[in-house]
Amino acid sequence: MSEWIFNVAASILPKVKIPNESPIGKFMYGILGVDPSSYSIWKELGFLAEPTIQVMLSPVLTKFLGAVPDEQIKEIADSITSEWFETNR
Repeated sequence: MSEWIFNVAASILPKVKIPNESPIGKFMYGILGVDPSSYSIWKELGFLAEPTIQVMLSPVLTKFLGAVPDEQIKEIADSITSEWFETNR
């Protein structure tokens, strides 16, 4: 479970961009002097992903998925990923 979540995070987070005009983008550039367009969340925080997933997300998802019948897990995962790809093209 942890490995699957980590792979999903590793494929999504490097693509996250912070707009310069957003409040956090203005803060990053104005206060921290960091250009948000060249900032990579994954490069900065990726090392936290695996322990966070193992300690926090995996137990919650395992408990949640334990209540779902096995034959529905693939259907749920497919719908979540296809919905994400539709909205993030």
